[in-house]
Amino acid sequence: MLESVAATTASFDRFGVSYLTGNSRAPGAIAAVVQCFSGDGEVAQLQFFPRGVPVTLPGGLGSSGNVVLYFGIDDLPGVLDVLRRTPAATVVLDPDEGHGALYGATEQAGDG
Repeated sequence: MLESVAATTASFDRFGVSYLTGNSRAPGAIAAVVQCFSGDGEVAQLQFFPRGVPVTLPGGLGSSGNVVLYFGIDDLPGVLDVLRRTPAATVVLDPDEGHGALYGATEQAGDG
């Protein structure tokens, strides 16, 4: 029987985007990465895979223990929209439930 793993959460207030193209990546490798920062360190990565590459897992933990969530490349515009419209965000990876999530800051009803 597999051991239960608790959900992992990371909040952040800054991010950077990297696009990888053409010969710089192997087939099936990530096409874009959003690096998420809090304080002086990276706390999460949002990795985007090219069309045609099935995203069957929600993500995992990086080598430094940071949260890594997986998305299809078509999700990138929506994710960037959430990140650009919120002063802080949180990612959650819940392996037991089989999903990851990105949450923007709560807004007052009727705002923007």
